Amino acid sequence: MCFDVQQAAEKALKGLLLHLEVSFPYTHDLADLITLLEDQHSDVLDSVKDAAILTDYAVATRYPGVGEPVTEEEYKRAVAIAEHVLEWVESHLEMGGETPDSRTD
Repeated sequence: MCFDVQQAAEKALKGLLLHLEVSFPYTHDLADLITLLEDQHSDVLDSVKDAAILTDYAVATRYPGVGEPVTEEEYKRAVAIAEHVLEWVESHLEMGGETPDSRTD
């Protein structure tokens, strides 16, 4: 299940990079994707940067017996992080290209 959580965050970040017309490498490393976003916008929240820890789930949790089993607490934290990434990306897209954190109200 953590594999799917990682994939959701990865696809959201890649979707935003596509929207911004930023090329990205074939990678599952969320830290690399976040760095590309930071190069475009310095307003990437620390809570979005936390998604980098989900990278380990891209491979290790995909195959039974590889790595340590994921605890329920780790799973819940991973889901919360991925949900936040999705919300952040959606907010970015709804604002027509501005980062949600750079709004001036």
